[in-house]
Amino acid sequence: MTESWLSTETWSPDDIIFGDYPIQTKVITLVSGAGSLARGTVLGEIKTSTPTTGTAGGSNVGNGTCTTVTSGADAEIGTYTLTCLGESFQAHVAVEDLGAGADIAAREVFIAPSAGYFTEIGILTYGAPAGVDDSNTCVVAVKDSAGNTVVTKTYNTATQPPTEDYESLGTLDTTHKKFVADEHFTVDVTQGTTSNMPGFSLVFKYMAAGLAASTGKFSVQTPSGVGLADATVAVAYTSDHINFTINDGANDFAPGDTFTIAVAAGSGSYKTALAAAVDGSADPCAILAEAADATSGAVETVAYLTGSFNENGLTYGTGYTAATARPLLKTHGIYTKAAQAY
Repeated sequence: MTESWLSTETWSPDDIIFGDYPIQTKVITLVSGAGSLARGTVLGEIKTSTPTTGTAGGSNVGNGTCTTVTSGADAEIGTYTLTCLGESFQAHVAVEDLGAGADIAAREVFIAPSAGYFTEIGILTYGAPAGVDDSNTCVVAVKDSAGNTVVTKTYNTATQPPTEDYESLGTLDTTHKKFVADEHFTVDVTQGTTSNMPGFSLVFKYMAAGLAASTGKFSVQTPSGVGLADATVAVAYTSDHINFTINDGANDFAPGDTFTIAVAAGSGSYKTALAAAVDGSADPCAILAEAADATSGAVETVAYLTGSFNENGLTYGTGYTAATARPLLKTHGIYTKAAQAY
């Protein structure tokens, strides 16, 4: 018998277009290797380009790796940061009132209990300073076991030491703020003739290996600063944003060790939308308007970006059916339903 549609809506002879929602088309590029695709193939756009490995921080204590990196459907363009966790500690070391013009050179003030890093170093004074000016400065410097400066601050006329109060000594050196177990740190206090820093405590705030670090936990932060669920060393990490595995090495990770994963914008080319795709093309967002063969190279063709279509006339990639693709296509202005005949 002659088949006809129960609906008076627009349709095409091949039963793909079905409905009166406005159709918008676009010239697109099918990525090389996309294969020979039929008209009506549901497509996804390649939105991200993700490295297969994470980049280890230059001052990492651990020598493990970050591998099998892929991006998820919600991956952001930018850099994801993975940071080895630890526990927060604080140590106070008293320094006596030296008297005007007296100095300290390389006095040992801190021994690292385990691998970790300083988050802040400051001073808590027990009195008021005297005689500190531009000609009689007071310089406080904390150094690591190799003599590298972790932090230093110069007090002068405009910048006076605090009076019976705490203040940070400033920004820590990003490399030398890290330490290994049993590493020793020293302080230098250099005063001008009249400079008289009151007695004070050096306050060390730091992260070091504790319960969190012993289980090999890493925090995961998106490029926009949102914290995701923590990752565990040697356990595959999966999320809607990013997927990876952190592998332990011969040297254990220390709190503050990092990996970065830079997700770049994708090519913007299209291919069949596969539910398991990790380059953004898992999101079905277009329908191929004409048959095209991109088996051996990229080709330009035309795709529908909006419209109403007979879902039974479309071709779906692995992991999708008419039912599962329908709500995702709808978010892009593509409406699908089953056409009925009598």
